[in-house]
Amino acid sequence: FSLNSGISRPSYVDLNPNITYNDYYSIKIGNPYLTSQKTYHFSFLYSYKKTFHNSIGVYIEQNYMLTMNYQNDSSRLISNTMCNIKGSHYYYYNFFYQKSVKSVWNITLNDFLYFQDYYGTINNTTFYSSNFGLQGSLNNDILLPKKFKLQANLFYNSPLTYGERNYREVW
Repeated sequence: FSLNSGISRPSYVDLNPNITYNDYYSIKIGNPYLTSQKTYHFSFLYSYKKTFHNSIGVYIEQNYMLTMNYQNDSSRLISNTMCNIKGSHYYYYNFFYQKSVKSVWNITLNDFLYFQDYYGTINNTTFYSSNFGLQGSLNNDILLPKKFKLQANLFYNSPLTYGERNYREVW
């Protein structure tokens, strides 16, 4: 079992209200009203025969610091800034398997299943966003003569929602 809490404080760049131009169409502006984020984490880990490792846990975050983009419709300039929303939850299950099939072949499998949500108020509008996701990887190491190694890797990240941003799946 593991239980801990922590505080994440905003950086100077995130607090500084000066404008930084990324390019002709986007700027970064600090938010002097940004407050610290409080995180609580609980997890349980179970291992079986030093081969199968399982963990399940939850992150509960208050005053979650979220990166937001705003567009000025007349100038089409995009402003990027950090803001606080009420909170976020992140529930996860992780499975890790590592095995030597033969003296020259090692397999590692790592799967991560999760649910995350973000909730709060942004510009006087109620905000809620959530998604289920999966991250997985399979690694094969084959030892060859003369200290050479052959590796075959496969990884997958499901589509992801982070605040108001949506990311595509990656293979």
